[in-house]
Amino acid sequence: MGRLLLVDVNGVLHRARHAYHKQNLPNGGLRGVALAVMGLTKHLAPTHIAMCQDNPGGRDKLWRAAVVPSYKQGRPPTDEDIKKQLQLTPELSAALGAHHVTAPLGFEADDVMATLADTGVRAGLKVSVLAFDKDLLQLVSDKDGVEIVRTGKGTVAHFHDDDVVDNLSVPPALVPDLFALMGDSSDGFIGVPGVGPKKALALINMYGGAMAIHKAAQSKDARLEKIKKGLTDSVIEASIPTMLKVALTARDVPGMPPIEDLAYRGPPCKEELIQMYLRLSMPALAHRVHSWDPTPTHSSAEMKETKKRSKKVSAASA
Repeated sequence: MGRLLLVDVNGVLHRARHAYHKQNLPNGGLRGVALAVMGLTKHLAPTHIAMCQDNPGGRDKLWRAAVVPSYKQGRPPTDEDIKKQLQLTPELSAALGAHHVTAPLGFEADDVMATLADTGVRAGLKVSVLAFDKDLLQLVSDKDGVEIVRTGKGTVAHFHDDDVVDNLSVPPALVPDLFALMGDSSDGFIGVPGVGPKKALALINMYGGAMAIHKAAQSKDARLEKIKKGLTDSVIEASIPTMLKVALTARDVPGMPPIEDLAYRGPPCKEELIQMYLRLSMPALAHRVHSWDPTPTHSSAEMKETKKRSKKVSAASA
């Protein structure tokens, strides 16, 4: 069975840039993205790769901002150095031989990864998503063969259903419910006023999910009275559906590439990749390219089967 690797370019680049900035290394974000992809092609041997990036068109254009106006509006402007590195990621993706996908205006890379993960599952692929945001743990599914992976200090952590429960105390399917209730300060939405992580978990354990809590508020459930402590029914009823919509990843992003376009065969020219690394002041990475063999281990029969499934999916959705 083949494997689709989805990379959260913005998340990985931001994280790496801050880590390498402390070491005074230039282009730390691009360095981190390159290291992660080169490492994971060896560790996972993906047959397909998509480098997924946010649209730089502006936070106010996001569909979530139309639902919750405060969404991501409190964040400071993107650092100019990070902007410059993000502009180079399509070129880096091409040099690595990986397909680059920029989110359509209004959507985010999270939505792109969720949509492509579903596409990969329907095509019969296992899916690994390189992402560090906790809310993306909602994509994990042992049943469908979807995992989150995180790289760091030469290791790769794999997150499956049980790992999500260990980290957030809810299964993947209820991760959006948890964030809908308690909010996410990093993304600028508050969730249900007065509900933090502990209260959110207590409510989920009692009712099973955000919309069940919404229904309980409408029916004046006595058990809810003991927990809400001053929250009015109207606040709970108004907040939950809106926040749940924002917390869920969209899985129907238009204009996504067909699965065969994401097939990975390694860098088209190692010498060009080496020259790019040298231009970006990454001599150690340039040296690694000589011994790097990213060619995925898949048979032509497996590739034909994936293509066949992809055509069936396209026909069914037409």
